[in-house]
Amino acid sequence: MTSIAISKCVDRVKTAKNKARSKEFVALVGAGFSCNAHPQFPLWNEISQWVSDVFRDEPGLKPPKNVLGIEADDFTLAAEWYFYALGEKKIPLGKSAFIKAVDIRLTKYTNNRKLDLAAHAALVEKFDVIYTTNWDCLLEKSLKKSKIPYTRHLFDPTACKGHGKWESQISTPGRLARKDLIKYHGCCTDSGGTSIVASRTDYDMRMRRVVNVIGASSIAGDFDQRLGDAIPILIGYSYKDINVRFVLSQVNRSKSWRQKIRTLNVVVDNPAHFCDERLKFFRDVYGIETLFLFDKDSDYHKLRARWEAAHQLKDHGGSSGQCDKYKEAMTETSRQAFKEFFEAL
Repeated sequence: MTSIAISKCVDRVKTAKNKARSKEFVALVGAGFSCNAHPQFPLWNEISQWVSDVFRDEPGLKPPKNVLGIEADDFTLAAEWYFYALGEKKIPLGKSAFIKAVDIRLTKYTNNRKLDLAAHAALVEKFDVIYTTNWDCLLEKSLKKSKIPYTRHLFDPTACKGHGKWESQISTPGRLARKDLIKYHGCCTDSGGTSIVASRTDYDMRMRRVVNVIGASSIAGDFDQRLGDAIPILIGYSYKDINVRFVLSQVNRSKSWRQKIRTLNVVVDNPAHFCDERLKFFRDVYGIETLFLFDKDSDYHKLRARWEAAHQLKDHGGSSGQCDKYKEAMTETSRQAFKEFFEAL
């Protein structure tokens, strides 16, 4: 039976759908959603540790002390230094080597037989247009398994004399694509690494592109017309992601969006951690309305509290067994909640 919290989320989305001009949903999928596939699937901030691993794996590659000091807090700066160092100031070479190292680690998870893509399958069934900043291929795996023809779009910033352009690839040539998957930050399978957004320069350039297209009469380029007319639903994003907040604030302030529905952010966070003032801030400044999949006293948050306690014990020499047990239970609970939410839309 669907929980009261999930029912409230579904009701809010349906209310938004009734008020909006367009009846189409658009999903914007972040790294937090990939974690529903496997308890150990890496979050964005965990990838920063991979940079350290790559530094150690490359003899003679000596990063400045300040890079190692900041990489845990600002992965984008560490990645930028890496592009220069390994590529000997030839960014494409450094990017190619960098994404190869990341791909090896992501492939370890995406090819894991224990992956459970139930939530992903429910998402790709419900949404016809999916934007994602994830490098992994879990959404592609779900689309292929469902045998739904789709078109994948990657942005190549080096094309058209540096102006860049979107490259599109149909999953099943000869068949009409029913879905669009826009990989906004690139893909780990891009061997050249040109589509990848990882360094500070990558982010800055992508943000400038957003600002340049936002003020137009119609949202074009990185955000096509369907995103401007649809109901955007954020899935798996943290409010700490300043890049996502920046994009949404620009879109929300644009003339074509002023009378449209706000962005809906579906989260597994504890409502008790969000005061009314903070929620109002995100509504007024970024145009984001928060939907909580779990009540503050839910089993999920009880499991999370136990996992955090076990994690602290693990850091001080305790057993990892209990920590892994709670993490697996959290993942299963979150996966089921997202699945029920999508199916009820």
